[in-house]
Amino acid sequence: MSVHRRDLLRAGFGLVACPIVMACAVSDTLSPEAKAPDDAVLQRDDFIEVDTARVPQWRTGEAGETAVIFLAAQLIVVRRTPSSFIALSAVCPHAGCGVSAVQAPRLLCPCHGSEFDFAGNRLAGPAPTGLTVLESSFDAVTQRLRVIRRSS
Repeated sequence: MSVHRRDLLRAGFGLVACPIVMACAVSDTLSPEAKAPDDAVLQRDDFIEVDTARVPQWRTGEAGETAVIFLAAQLIVVRRTPSSFIALSAVCPHAGCGVSAVQAPRLLCPCHGSEFDFAGNRLAGPAPTGLTVLESSFDAVTQRLRVIRRSS
């Protein structure tokens, strides 16, 4: 399945036009879109907080890494284990498009075909570097992941 930027924009999936939180779950093929509850993500000027217990794809208890893309927050969160996460910027380093698809074990940018692994490393395409890894911390008691926003 090939997705082009023009098709995404026509469908209203641009970063400006998308709902507060959109997510893509991991599967063996390009996964269907899933919507996490709006209150699963809290956005502030200096941080983003994700209530990991409210993201449906993470409740399954399946083994292996899971990636969820929050388009409005320009954030990709990869759950490595029940209490280990990595946060990545969803902004593609090639042309600034939103990395918006998960095809396990890859993250895909539909604009020009760049591909990244779940650690953010560049695998293919015109992106000159990998995705930016964002500082984050997980509170196991509250099940919240706090991601520090990078200043521009």
